[in-house]
Amino acid sequence: MVEIATHAPKLIFTFPERDAGKSLAQDVLRWVVLRPYLAVEATGAATYRIVDRLRPTFCLDEADTLFARRGGVLAHIINASWSNSGRKVPRVGKGGAVEEFDVYGAQLISMKGLHVPDTVLSRSIVCLIWPKLASEVVEEFGFKDDEQFQIIRRKLARWAVDNAVALRDAKPDFPPGFNNRVRVNWRMLLAIGDLAGGEWPKRVRKAALALETDRDEPSENIRLFAALQDVWGSAEERTSESLCQALAKHPSGEWADFRGKGAISLHQLAALLRPFEIRPIHGLHPTGRSDQTRGGYRRTQFENAWARLLQKPSPDSHTRTLGRGRKGRKR
Repeated sequence: MVEIATHAPKLIFTFPERDAGKSLAQDVLRWVVLRPYLAVEATGAATYRIVDRLRPTFCLDEADTLFARRGGVLAHIINASWSNSGRKVPRVGKGGAVEEFDVYGAQLISMKGLHVPDTVLSRSIVCLIWPKLASEVVEEFGFKDDEQFQIIRRKLARWAVDNAVALRDAKPDFPPGFNNRVRVNWRMLLAIGDLAGGEWPKRVRKAALALETDRDEPSENIRLFAALQDVWGSAEERTSESLCQALAKHPSGEWADFRGKGAISLHQLAALLRPFEIRPIHGLHPTGRSDQTRGGYRRTQFENAWARLLQKPSPDSHTRTLGRGRKGRKR
C-alpha cells in the first residue's frame, strides 16, 4: 500500500445561523468518504480510541456546542490528527502499562458559527454553507445509501489506487501567500485537480483562493504591522512619538482607543514589537540636527515583518514548487 497523504486537513461546514444545510451537507458526504463515523457529543477519550481502532472519516455535527464545552481536549486531538507524524495519545492502562493511541485521520465538522481555536482553524478548510433560495430547485435527498453513491465510491476508490504514486510524488503550483499550513492543507487537493486535467486545475485554484483570501480575522500583532505600514510614509526614520500619533489617527480607530484605555502609548508600542526583536533606537536625528535626538525606529527594522506577515493569497500569480517546470512538469 503506497503512503500517499502526509496530512489530513479538516473540512468545516459553517454558517452563522441555523437551517442553512450544514448537517445536510455532512449527511450527503458521509456516503462518499472513506469509513464515515458520525458522532455527536464525542468526548476526547472516545474520539482518540475510535480513530485509533477504526481509522474513520470522523464526522462531528453540532460542533459549536461541543467545542464550547470540551474545546481544550478535543482541539488537542484534532490538532494532532492533522499530521501523520507519529504523535500518539499516551494513557496508562491496567497494571501501569502505557497504551498509545494514533489519532491521525480526517474529520468533517459541521457547526453554527466558527468559534473554534485558531490552531484548529489553521488546519482546516472552511466552507460557508448558505441557505437555499426558494427559487432554487434541487432533488430531494433521501438520507440513505443508493446505487448512485455506490458507483461514486467505486470510481473514487479506483481513481485513488490508479493515481496513488502520482499523488504521493505530486508537487503542485500554489497561489502566492499559500504558505505553512495553508499550503499543506491544499497540496493534495491541488494535486488531484492537476491530475484530473481539463478545467480542474483552474477550478480548484479558484476555489482555494475564494476560500482562503481574507478568511481569518488577523491577530492584534498583524493588525499593528498593517497599520504601521499604512502610516509610515516615505521617511527612513520615525520617532516613537510620531508613530503613536499617526496610529491614533488610523482609520480603523483601534489604536486611538487601544484596548479601551486611550491612545496607544510609546511603551505599549514597544512592548508589542519586542517579541519580533524590533526595539526602539535611541539617538535618531529626525530633524537632521545632531543636538536633537529622539527614540524611534528605522524602516529597515520593519521590512522583513511587512513582507512576511502581511502577504496574502492572490489570484495574480502562482508560487512554483521547487523542482517544477513552468507548466508544472518535472524538469
